Amino acid sequence: MAIKNTADASDGGDGGVHTDHVLLRSRLEEAFVETVWVLGVEWEPDTADGSDGRWRDEQLQHAEQSKVLLQMTKALISSGVISQDLAKERLDPDFLEQLGAIPSTGAFNRKCIRLNTVLNFKQTKYNLVSEQSEGFSKLVTLVQATMAAVVPHQVSNDILRAVAENPAAECRGSVVIHALRSLRDLQQRIQNLLVDISRLIGVFNLDPNRALDIILDCFMSSVRFYWAFYIALLDASPWCQSQADSLKVAQLVGWKLQFYINGPASDHKYTDELTTMAALLITHRLIRLPDLYSMLSPATSEAVDKEYDA
Repeated sequence: MAIKNTADASDGGDGGVHTDHVLLRSRLEEAFVETVWVLGVEWEPDTADGSDGRWRDEQLQHAEQSKVLLQMTKALISSGVISQDLAKERLDPDFLEQLGAIPSTGAFNRKCIRLNTVLNFKQTKYNLVSEQSEGFSKLVTLVQATMAAVVPHQVSNDILRAVAENPAAECRGSVVIHALRSLRDLQQRIQNLLVDISRLIGVFNLDPNRALDIILDCFMSSVRFYWAFYIALLDASPWCQSQADSLKVAQLVGWKLQFYINGPASDHKYTDELTTMAALLITHRLIRLPDLYSMLSPATSEAVDKEYDA
């Protein structure tokens, strides 16, 4: 038994030495790559100003140094001191093309952009077949039923004046809370509604963006009397908690504007409610005007002047 323990201890020691060796090799490899990158930036042939003859000597020196660095890096890669994967990760594409590690800088950059898009920006695809229409109908019923329990507040000059006089409110919903002071349990109602909406999205496999789109439709249809309820709902929702979230809401509103304006004449009757909703969202800082402005029409100042003259 004693001999076995000694052998185990010896094996553990060899394993520790091997691990230390691998770690040391990895650190040396990274140090070589970082050194090559720094020298490559410092010795770029175009770092000297070619318009002045006084820099000619420095240009020639940089060119010679770059050639030496290129040959040295090729030797490090061919000998296995630096792996090609780490070189592609850390070194500039132009330098990699000169090494022969990549076919061309342009193709490498395009591939990196596509890979970065897939890894970081690819959206989850929702199967419309798996989304049950019952979930959307329940969502509309739930939102409308909660709204019906709220005291309606028509958009009035007094409310708009209060907003104008308090542009730096500590809370975006401060004016809304003031307008709904008669309903003390508003915040609790909103929180319960958001929990129920999350449950519906999970149970019926709904796309959250489609759910938001439906809530905006409900907002638009009831904007005259129940605008304060929807402002409070969106202000507390996960769809309006950051600038990126605000951009998504602005895009949805912008697409609705384009859809109704560019659609048949029968759809134009909804533009008043839609523009009122957009104005309220901007006023209460739930969306930003610059995010929406690019989707408005007319798109050019000449078209604006022409429409104004007409």
